[in-house]
Amino acid sequence: PTAPTLHAPAQPACPTKPSSNLGLRLDSCQPPLNVAIMVAALLAAVLLQQAVLTAAEPATIEAQNLRRAPLAVLAMQKQESVDGSTAGLQTAMVERMDQVANSTDTLFNVEHMQSVAESLESLIMRNLSKEVTARFLDHMMTQVNVLQSNIPSRVGVSQTHLDSVLKSYHKCDAERITALTFAERHKVDTPEKDKVHTDCRMEESAAKKVLDACDKANSEIRRFMAEDPTCTSWSALKAMTPESAAKRCQEAEPEESYEDYLERMRSELDSELLIYRETKAACAGRDAALASCDVEQVAYSQKKDTCDILQAHLEKESCFHATEIRNAWNTYSKCWTGANQKYRIEATQAYEMAEAQKKEYLSSLKIECLLKGFPSENTKKVKEECDAEVSKAKVPDNLKIEIVCPPAYEQPPAKLPSYPGDGEYREEMFDGIPAKAPVVQSQKCTVMPLLKVSEEDQKLVECQGAEF
Repeated sequence: PTAPTLHAPAQPACPTKPSSNLGLRLDSCQPPLNVAIMVAALLAAVLLQQAVLTAAEPATIEAQNLRRAPLAVLAMQKQESVDGSTAGLQTAMVERMDQVANSTDTLFNVEHMQSVAESLESLIMRNLSKEVTARFLDHMMTQVNVLQSNIPSRVGVSQTHLDSVLKSYHKCDAERITALTFAERHKVDTPEKDKVHTDCRMEESAAKKVLDACDKANSEIRRFMAEDPTCTSWSALKAMTPESAAKRCQEAEPEESYEDYLERMRSELDSELLIYRETKAACAGRDAALASCDVEQVAYSQKKDTCDILQAHLEKESCFHATEIRNAWNTYSKCWTGANQKYRIEATQAYEMAEAQKKEYLSSLKIECLLKGFPSENTKKVKEECDAEVSKAKVPDNLKIEIVCPPAYEQPPAKLPSYPGDGEYREEMFDGIPAKAPVVQSQKCTVMPLLKVSEEDQKLVECQGAEF
C-alpha cells in the first residue's frame, strides 16, 4: 500500500515572489504558519508510508536487523530478484559475511554468522529460496570458503602466542641456573682458602704459645724475686744515686768533731758498700735471667695480622656466595610466579577462543549446507539435513588448542649456604681453629630472606599436553 496523497487547502490567487534564501516560490499573501503546517504534513506522510511498509514486509524487518548494504548493491540485487525485500535481505547477508570474513573477532563472527544462518533458514522456510540469485549464492559460498581457510590460521596464531608465553617458564629456569652457576665462582676457591687460613691460625697459635712461654718465664722470675727477702732491697739499691748519699754526708751530729764525723762517715759508707756488693752478687744475676719478649711479640703480631687478612677474604667470598644464591632463588620465584599467572590467564583465554572458533566453524558448515540447498522444493528436509550434518561434524585438529603443561615451581633447597655472622657458618669454617688463635668476625654480611610462594600461586593451569 502507498501513503495517501495530502493536498493543501485551496487558497485565493495571490501574486508570488521567489525566496532569496530557499529558492522556493512562496505566496506573498500566505502566512508563514501555513508553510510550517505543509512541511509537517509531508513529514507525517513519509513516516506513515514507512510504517505501512514495515508492517507489510517481514523480510524487510530481518534485513533491518542486519547491517544495511550500500544502495548500489541493493539495486543490483533487486534487478535480479522478483521480490525486492528478498534482494535487500541477500545484500545485507552478503555485507555481513564480508565483515565476518575480514574480522578476527571470534565472538563477533559467531554472533553474526548465526544471524546469517537464521536468515537463510527464514528464506527456506518461507519458500523464498527460488528467489535467491546465483550471484548471491556464489558470493556467499566464496566467503564461507575464505572463512573456513582463515579460522585455522587464527587458531595457529593463538597457539603460537600461547607457546611463546610458555617459554617464559624456560627463561625463568635458565636465568636461575645461570645465576646459581655464577654464584658458585665465589665458592670454587673456598676449600683452599679455608685450608690456608686454618694453617695460618695454627702458626699463629704456635707463635702465641712461644710468646706466652716467654712471658710466663719472666713472670715466674719476677715472682721469685719478689718473694725472696735477700733481693727485696735490690731494686731500691739499684735506684740509689750519688746525690742521695752526698746529702747524708753533709749532716753532722751535735758536739761531733770533724775527726769523729769522718770516722763515722767512713764506717757508714763501708757498711753500705758491703751491703750493696753482697746484694748485687746475690740478685744481679737474676735480672739477667729476665729475657726480653719483643721478638716473640713481633712474630706473633705479624702472623695474626696475616691470618686476619686471610679470614677477611674468606668471609667476603662466603658472603658474596650466600647473597647471590638467595638472590638467584628470589629472582626465580618472582619470574616463575609472574609467568605462571600470565600463562594461566592466556591459556584460559586461548581455550575460550578455541571453543568460539569451533562454534564459528560449525556455523560456517551450516551456512555452507543451507547454501547448497538453494533452491529446494522440500524446505523442511533441507533444514533437517543441515542440522544433522552439523551435529555429526568433527572439528579438525588444526582448530584445537593444545595447552601444554608448564614446569612446576622448583623449590629452593632446605639448606642454603651459611654466611659470616651466622652461628652455623662459624661452626663450619672455624671449628678447627685453635683456642690460642681466636677468630673474631671481620665482615658484616647482610642477606635477603627467601621469598615465599604460596600454594595458590604454585597451582598450574589445567593442561593436557606433555610437560614443557
